[in-house]
Amino acid sequence: MNYLVLITENKAISISLKAIFKEGYLIEDIQPEYALKVVSERRPRVILLDSQFGRVNSLELLTELLSYDPTLTIVKLVPSFDKIARDALELGAFEVVEKPFDTDRIKHIVKRAIEREKLMQARKEGIVQKRESAGPGEDASFEMQNESFFQLFLQIVAENFSDIDRAGLEVLKIIKKRFQFNRMLILLKKGTSFVPSVSLGIGDVFNSLELQQNHPLILWFFNKNRILNLSYEHDIPFECRGFMDTINCRIAFPLKTLKGELIGIFFAGDKITGGELTPKELSSLSMIMDYLSMVFENGLLYREIFFRKEYQEAIFRNIPTGIIAVDRDGKIVVFNSY
Repeated sequence: MNYLVLITENKAISISLKAIFKEGYLIEDIQPEYALKVVSERRPRVILLDSQFGRVNSLELLTELLSYDPTLTIVKLVPSFDKIARDALELGAFEVVEKPFDTDRIKHIVKRAIEREKLMQARKEGIVQKRESAGPGEDASFEMQNESFFQLFLQIVAENFSDIDRAGLEVLKIIKKRFQFNRMLILLKKGTSFVPSVSLGIGDVFNSLELQQNHPLILWFFNKNRILNLSYEHDIPFECRGFMDTINCRIAFPLKTLKGELIGIFFAGDKITGGELTPKELSSLSMIMDYLSMVFENGLLYREIFFRKEYQEAIFRNIPTGIIAVDRDGKIVVFNSY
């Protein structure tokens, strides 16, 4: 049973989340003024922190909780991907979730949050240190490298939440350091095609690459739904191998949304050391790609919302004053005062 703490004053949110997490979870909803006391007494797996309180500033509460224990795993519940969401990530929130909740999305985020919390607890309780004291074994060393990587990864996401291109480039840098790839490329979906987003070790000439949705490589990922590794995949279309040879990459991972939509592809070349990827490294990379997919999904959504907001404001600037726009809960989101 996973114990979660929900900090909210909204009964409807409590009812909704308890319905979503009715199996395998115990959710305790508490008032914001008692948050630090409860968290310090009963270390929850994950903290779900609402963003709208009567007398308490949610960002100040987030800061207070993380000042007490920087390893706490906190998921911020936000009305939209706005400044509050960006500030929450910069302050150290693990992730933000938009209300009303998408069931699949919030389940996936909480699952990842629990994995992160387990890692933090393992470190806090000295499990890693105990393994080190028994000897610098390969498993302990690999686990330490993974832990260090994910700490950097979360920091990069928090610092570059609204700029997915910069976030992608910074993530490629730490992937290169962790796995020693000589080149990497990420294609992201744009309209009906997949175009380069960021790369390392690949010449600018490839920035004009474009794969249509009906390209055999895209269709391969749609049909197979797994990693493409040229070292093991021999029965693949000629066009797939030809594209991989063109960019001089040996392995590719699909980047998919929670609902299974292909939004991008991560390509990697050979290891600088000349060795093959081990099963543990492949497993670790697969998990990293899950996180990376989530980052790009959120980033693309943020871009769309930001564009819509800019477009909306442009319209409001060109019509008479006295127009008010509200969201589905009746909250005023735009007041035309131009």
